[in-house]
Amino acid sequence: MGEFGISGRRFFRKDNPEGIRTHHIHTFTVGSDRVKRHIAFRDYMVAHPEDA
Repeated sequence: MGEFGISGRRFFRKDNPEGIRTHHIHTFTVGSDRVKRHIAFRDYMVAHPEDA
């Protein structure tokens, strides 16, 4: 899916034959500020399941 709206990112998503997402991958350059933001968001969601 290419950058898919975020410059510098490469995004991959795969669904199974039933249309259920089985893979969801973001790749960034090591040390990218954008990857730091994604990781911070993930960590917040894990720590605050009521917000997720």
